[in-house]
Amino acid sequence: MEESMENEQQHLLADLEVNLVQAGSGKRLANYLIDVVVFYILLLCVGVVIAALDPNASEDLNSVTALGTLADRLISLLCYGIYMGLVEGLFKGKSLGKVITGTRAVNEDGSLPA
Repeated sequence: MEESMENEQQHLLADLEVNLVQAGSGKRLANYLIDVVVFYILLLCVGVVIAALDPNASEDLNSVTALGTLADRLISLLCYGIYMGLVEGLFKGKSLGKVITGTRAVNEDGSLPA
């Protein structure tokens, strides 16, 4: 079933003869900056909700930050990767940054990422 939908999308793309243009470095930077800001705002909101639900959570957070800045950065990087994967997967190759700049992630043949 999914293969037939994918084949149909490829045929539609071929019929439309869409000319894909690779986004320039300025748009890519804008996408990244917008997406990072949205990610950290979301992370801040989650932190506020957790702190409101459990006032002792800040003590647990202090023990996690005791691991060091490298571990903190690796955890943040992992969370950002998961966030972007989910967002682009759910919204068919678009994130808020891509919506604002008018870009989209596609495969080399123009099809949507799987």
